[in-house]
Amino acid sequence: MGIFEAVLWLTLNLYHEGRGEELIGQQAIIHVTLNRANKRHLSIKDTVTQPFQFSWTMKSNYIPKDFKSFINNLNTVSKTIGEIDFTRGATYYHSVSIPDPYWAKDMKFIATIGKHKFYK
Repeated sequence: MGIFEAVLWLTLNLYHEGRGEELIGQQAIIHVTLNRANKRHLSIKDTVTQPFQFSWTMKSNYIPKDFKSFINNLNTVSKTIGEIDFTRGATYYHSVSIPDPYWAKDMKFIATIGKHKFYK
């Protein structure tokens, strides 16, 4: 499947992780997913579906319920692939509503973008 599979999994991840974000926050989530896949030498699908990486994958139903949002996310993914990574290589993020996750203490804080804090 190649590029089509990658775009599908990037879109699913964006839909479940950041469809309520502004554009810049959505693009940051896409860059983190791409950065993590590149760092681990994995496909986008394998990166997204690794256990305990993205909380939405712990559910049994991945099918988006809001088709309009999914299509908007697909457009964002297609526009973001190949653009400069403004997250400076971030490979992780968490919601700003989570004060200090245990895993972030050993990481370099990059920035707060939208509703998430980004690290590498």
